[in-house]
Amino acid sequence: YACRKTLADSRPRVRGRFAKNDDFNDPTVPNSRRHYDDDEEE
Repeated sequence: YACRKTLADSRPRVRGRFAKNDDFNDPTVPNSRRHYDDDEEE
């Protein structure tokens, strides 16, 4: 578990979700399914 957690913590995220390493501006989930918005922190 600790190994997976460190890997997950180091991955780039978009609005709290994982993003591809080469696509920082592209959310992995369509906007219609954004249940966990982190817009307030930005």
